[in-house]
Amino acid sequence: MLRVTAVAAALVALAPGLAHLFWAAGWTSGLNAGLVAERTSDFYVVEAVNALFVAVAVAGALLLAFRRGGRLPLRVPLVLVWAGSAQVACWGGWLSLAALVGAGDVSDRPTTAMVLIYAVQMLVGTLIALPVAHLLAERAAAPKTSGTRA
Repeated sequence: MLRVTAVAAALVALAPGLAHLFWAAGWTSGLNAGLVAERTSDFYVVEAVNALFVAVAVAGALLLAFRRGGRLPLRVPLVLVWAGSAQVACWGGWLSLAALVGAGDVSDRPTTAMVLIYAVQMLVGTLIALPVAHLLAERAAAPKTSGTRA
């Protein structure tokens, strides 16, 4: 179950991850006219950071799901998933809410593609957090043995 969820989350995360990466690289497909006209270096940095957080969250989920022998402390993938999924879900939720409220000028309203990417981003952040919840539930249910550390 853990591996299936992590792989599914990674596949679904391709949509927002690639969209943010393409927007950071200068593509304008899917962006509204106002945003295309007013892009600054801040826009490119924010989009690159969004793509980075999607990658961090996916990497953490896959590391958790496909752990081998404990060469990497459990803390590392947990922190990656925690920080990555939180940013992805919360920023996607915030942008979805802003899209629902709408802007005054028609050229500043999010396009259908933007709204879809934000909604999928919010869902991806939540889906990526599921393997962590599963892992923690398994660890809590496991019998305690003395001398083991995470």
